[in-house]
Order: sequence, then C-alpha cells, then structure tokens
Amino acid sequence: MKKTGLVSFLMVLLLFTFASAASAHVGVYPKEVAPGSYEKFTVRVPNESNNATIKVTVAFPAEVNISRVQPLAGWKYEFIKNTDGSKKMITWTTTGDGIKPDEFAEFNLSGKVSDDAKEIKWKATQTYEDGKIVEWIGEPDSEKPAAVTTVNANTKATVDAHSVVPATTQEPKEESPYSKNTLFTAVAVSIVAVIIALIALFRKRD
Repeated sequence: MKKTGLVSFLMVLLLFTFASAASAHVGVYPKEVAPGSYEKFTVRVPNESNNATIKVTVAFPAEVNISRVQPLAGWKYEFIKNTDGSKKMITWTTTGDGIKPDEFAEFNLSGKVSDDAKEIKWKATQTYEDGKIVEWIGEPDSEKPAAVTTVNANTKATVDAHSVVPATTQEPKEESPYSKNTLFTAVAVSIVAVIIALIALFRKRD
C-alpha cells in the first residue's frame, strides 16, 4: 500500500507540474515575415481563466506600421495614436460575452514591415471580467512571453501592398500553444519523477 501510495502521489504531482508548465499564451501569426513586406497579422488570444476575456490590447512595435484592422463581430476596437498620427496600439473591447472559458479568438491586422526590421516583438495585455490583467510582455522563455515574429529576407509576403486581406490568405498554422522551453521543462520533470518512483519501488522490494 505504501509503494502504491507513493507512486500515485508522484504521478499526480507529475501531471500537476506538466499542466502548470504548459500554459497557453497570446500568439501572433505568421511567425516569420519578409522585410519591407505588407502582411496580415493574426493575434490569437486563448482564455486561461474561469472568467471571460473582455479586453485585449496590443502595442505596435516600431518595426511594423499597422494601417488597418478587420472588424470582428462582438468586439469594438480603438486605435491609440502617436503625436504624428501613426498608430501606437489597439484595444479590442467586447460588446457581447467576450472570450469564454475554453475558447479562443483571433483578431486581424494588416500593415507594412520595416525594411531594416530583424524581429517584431508584440506586447499585449489581456483583461478578464473579474478585473484580472495579464501582461504578455516577457522574454520567450518567461511565464508570460510576448509574441515574436522573425523577419527573414527569404520569406514570401502574404499581403499585396494595395489590399487589406490577400486573395489567397494563408491561415495561421495550428501550433502548440506551449513554448519549447516549458515543454522541455515539463518533460524533464516527468523523467525525474518516474526515476524517483522506480527507485522507491526497488528499495521497498529490497
């Protein structure tokens, strides 16, 4: 009974650790764009709470000039501008139920990537109906990472310079919402837990 209880405890701990480490986060697609290109950017926002997401704010990095937004049913938007009239950030606020638990939503923008851009780091905030605000502004290996778009000269642009949405729009690829680093950590913890359980079993037999 003691051996069974120990193994059960370790397995529960393992599952809890993995669930905590593998937390979904706000992403921006495509993950790679060409310098100087006109692009459609999709902001994917998952709900990680038992409360609905009612507001999403995304700041526009200096490496991209956002010019347009695609309306989304159930949401209103507001651009915040710099003194020169350029768009600084956007806030989407729900006019309905928002993003409910176990749901996600996608918000579309279009704009031009700077010719000398190397990387685009998108800082976002997510507000829940209970007042909780989550800031997605950290480094890639942090708990709350900002979404990052790599700029690569070999990447083909997805939006024509004179269109808002391309005729052959590439939908954002389904990717795991978990970062490689958090997955590596979870796998490592899993292996350690299994080893500990096996050692405990063999010791009990001896």
